[in-house]
Amino acid sequence: MTTNSAQTVAPNGLELEQAPTPLHGVLVYEDLTTGLRAKAVFDHLRTQVDAGVDPRVELWRFDLLESPDVRQEAAQAAADADLLLLSAHDGASLSPAVRHWLDEWLGRRENRPCLLVLSLDRGAAASPGTRQCLADLQGLAEQGGLDFLPHFTEEPQAGWDLDRQGPAGRAPDSSDDAVRHHETPSRWGLNE
Repeated sequence: MTTNSAQTVAPNGLELEQAPTPLHGVLVYEDLTTGLRAKAVFDHLRTQVDAGVDPRVELWRFDLLESPDVRQEAAQAAADADLLLLSAHDGASLSPAVRHWLDEWLGRRENRPCLLVLSLDRGAAASPGTRQCLADLQGLAEQGGLDFLPHFTEEPQAGWDLDRQGPAGRAPDSSDDAVRHHETPSRWGLNE
């Protein structure tokens, strides 16, 4: 992956290349659909910032946070996040494990700017569970000195069906690159 870097001119007139600015995004999602939406939101936000950004993304699914060990690992991994994006179908989907993880993360979080985004299905905006979740996360953001942004949108539409169907729902054929399966190289392609 090629990243853009900012250019600086030294006093002697030579251009010096600076390291790209890191952007650490942590995407915590409910299922495949909400994970795809989280990635799309992250990609959109990334395009809105300086081109000299080097993105790093970590993904954690809600159900994995049920394990105290995984929850602790995820909280530590997200301690230096610039962006924490929670993606669910509705506000009631934020299980006690996710809420515990948020508390653990807040306790470990480095004192630096961070944006907390909650991305939900558009239809969830008016539900009482969502309103309560928004109020809880707004309070968490204020407590932790975070910026908070609620986001409501339609579910993303994948160009394929995971039941081995090709693009637009048709059965795959041998020329369909989107669903062609490749064997893993014996040494993962390293030094071959």
